[in-house]
Amino acid sequence: MGADRGGGAQQAPDRARTASASRSGLFDVTRILAYALGFIAVMLAIETFLVQPFERHVARWRPRPA
Repeated sequence: MGADRGGGAQQAPDRARTASASRSGLFDVTRILAYALGFIAVMLAIETFLVQPFERHVARWRPRPA
């Protein structure tokens, strides 16, 4: 009987922690999607305006494929 009380005491903080985590924004899908789309936009801009021009500059000696 004593083991039953100990098990119940262990589970109560876990439920409280989960409820507080969802209220604090840990599972805020809208914010996660906004950050992901922002990251994708930044990476595409870096690729377009930095990497591709640099790649064209470095590879200018190579013959163009037919």
